[in-house]
Amino acid sequence: MQHQCTTARTDIRELTERVRGLEDEKVTADVAISELKSVIGSKKTEVDRERKRKERLESSLKEVKGSVEERDRQIRAKQASVAEGNDELRQLELSLRENKQSTDRSLKEADTLSLKVQKLTAELEERTKLNASLHAENVQRAAELKHAEAEIDSVKKEVSRHDKLRQAVLDKVAAVDAKRAMADDQRDELKVLIAAQVG
Repeated sequence: MQHQCTTARTDIRELTERVRGLEDEKVTADVAISELKSVIGSKKTEVDRERKRKERLESSLKEVKGSVEERDRQIRAKQASVAEGNDELRQLELSLRENKQSTDRSLKEADTLSLKVQKLTAELEERTKLNASLHAENVQRAAELKHAEAEIDSVKKEVSRHDKLRQAVLDKVAAVDAKRAMADDQRDELKVLIAAQVG
């Protein structure tokens, strides 16, 4: 009986210690549960924060996606415009080459015309100098001709004057010859008359 009491006390003591241990474990568990609740609350707050951040990110992503789609549309439009511009550029380059060829031909023609103009200008200058020389010569010859005409007029006047003098002399000589012939006739008549009187 005594042995059973001892055993019961021992069991009670062990149970008491086990209860105390269990209570300590309960306190520890309560502390752990409290800490877990705190962690869970913090995690819930963090999850809410992440959810809101995710919503903001999704909204931003949606806006960015819309912006990217708009950019893609603009890029496609610009690519189409660039393609059209490239076509226009090729047309312009072709037109430029044609214009350059035409310009080169025009420049060659202009060079040829320039050489012709230079040649004609030189010939014109020579002709001008020759004409100026001929003009001066003509002026000189005209002056000489005028002087010669003046001399001829003077000579003609002098010849006319001499002709008049000559004619006057001839008239006088004719008159003298007539008087001489008359005197000779008279002398012959006198001679005949004297001869008749003497005979």
